[in-house]
Parts: sequence; structure tokens; C-alpha cells
Amino acid sequence: MAVGRAERFEERRPRVIAVFGDDDETIRAIFRVFELMEMAWHDCYEEVSPSEDVVDDVLLCSGGHSAD
Repeated sequence: MAVGRAERFEERRPRVIAVFGDDDETIRAIFRVFELMEMAWHDCYEEVSPSEDVVDDVLLCSGGHSAD
């Protein structure tokens, strides 16, 4: 069964909340960033999504700050 972006984000949500907090507006903004990341990843690597290690690196490098 195929897993969509929203389902992948739901699986990642606890890690996102651990980094950014649980503010709904912030979580929606991070979801949009993850959508862009997955589209770019697909365009570059022809894979649906980066590995979870790459996602963890993105979260770590963010330092808990979103680009408002």
C-alpha cells in the first residue's frame, strides 16, 4: 500500500513536535516545508522521500527554528 505525504508526516510528527513544539500553526508550516523537501528530493533523486536519517539531520540542523 502506498503511503502519502500526510501519512509520512503523521509518523514524523512526534519528532517534529520534539524540535519545534506543539503549536498548530508551526506544525502546519513545518508540514509545508516537508512537502517542498519531498518534492525536491523526488526531482533530484527520483525517490518518494529522503531517508529518515536525512529527515533527522534536517530537524537537527534547523535548531528548532522555522523560516517564518
